[in-house]
Amino acid sequence: MPHHELISNAIENVAFRLAEQRKKMIAPAELLPYLPLSLEMIVDHLNDAAAESEAIVPETVNGLRRYTFRSAQLSASAPSTLTGSRCVTCDQDVRSGSGELFCEGCAPKLEAALRAEAETTGWPAQAVYEHEIFYLAARTASPVSAEKLASASRLTLRRMRKKLERMEQGLSVRKECASETGLLSYVFPSTPYPREQYLKNMKLIRSLPASVTEEVEVRVVHILTALGILFLVLLGLAFWGFPFPLLLMVFLIVSPILGVVIWKHRSKLDTLEVE
Repeated sequence: MPHHELISNAIENVAFRLAEQRKKMIAPAELLPYLPLSLEMIVDHLNDAAAESEAIVPETVNGLRRYTFRSAQLSASAPSTLTGSRCVTCDQDVRSGSGELFCEGCAPKLEAALRAEAETTGWPAQAVYEHEIFYLAARTASPVSAEKLASASRLTLRRMRKKLERMEQGLSVRKECASETGLLSYVFPSTPYPREQYLKNMKLIRSLPASVTEEVEVRVVHILTALGILFLVLLGLAFWGFPFPLLLMVFLIVSPILGVVIWKHRSKLDTLEVE
C-alpha cells in the first residue's frame, strides 16, 4: 500500500472511532494523541475523505473546524481516550493491555510511511510544535492564555503567539478577548492527551530531520544577531580610541566561540520534560 494511502487509512479509521465516542463529531486536533502527525496533514486527509463521501461533513462550529461522521454508531459508554483490542488499520488483534491502536505488523509500516512523507512535505516542522501546545493545553482548563502556555513551553511568548495565530487561522483554536480586562485567551477542542502518548509521539516526530528545521533557522538568527551586536560594540570601542587591529583580532576570536556556544546551547527543545 502506498504510504499516502496508508496514512489516509489510519487517519480516517481513528477519526471514525473517535466520532463513535463523541456524538459523531470530531475536531482534527482530537486525533493528535493517537497519530504523530501535523494538523495540516490530518485536515487535508479528512477533507479528501469528505469530498469522496457524503457521510463525512466538514463544518465550522463556534469558530472551530469540525467533521461530522453521519454513519458512526454512537457508543453508550465511551471512555475518555480511544482504546481497543483490534488494530485500527487491519482489524487484527492488538497485544492485550498494550494500549496500542496498531498491531505489531501495521505500526512499523505506518512509521515508515510517515518518514517517507516527511521527506517530501516536511510535516514534522509543524507537528513538533502542535503536539507540544495541545499537550500543554490539555493540562489546563480552556480557555488558556499564550502566556500560560509559553511559561511551560520551549517556545518564547512571541513564537507561541505566532503558532496560536496560525492555528486560529486554520480553525484549530479560537481566540477570545475578555470584555472586562481585554486579555486574550484561546479555546481548544477538548482533547485528553496522556503524557505517555505525548512522549511516544514526540519521540517519533523528533527523530525526523525536518522537525528541527525551524529551530535551526531560529538559532542561525540568534547567532547573526549576537555577532551583529558584538560588531557594533567593538565598533563603538574603536571610536573611543581602542586599536582597530586589536579589536579585529578580538572579533575573529570571539565570534566563532560565540556562534558555537549559541548553536550548542541546550534549549527547552532539548531538555523538555513536562510534568
